Amino acid sequence: MLTPPKMAREYFNDVVAPIKQIELIADAGHFAAFLQPQHFLKLLLAHVRPAGESIVVPGHCDFEAATLKSQSLSEVGSGEPFHR
Repeated sequence: MLTPPKMAREYFNDVVAPIKQIELIADAGHFAAFLQPQHFLKLLLAHVRPAGESIVVPGHCDFEAATLKSQSLSEVGSGEPFHR
């Protein structure tokens, strides 16, 4: 069962969050990461990664942020394994 885009938008509009964005990926339904992996990855890198990089937790390692930043979308989306 898939959620119709209209219902997804209505739910999204009810969500209260400091930052939020809705992205609908055509022909993917609830399995976007599997059915449209390149599009899904592109959206994650464009919207989620920058938000995560802005969070600093004192006393915690930044899990090699320099390495993550140095890998471009073409490297990550090439089908090669992603290493942190």
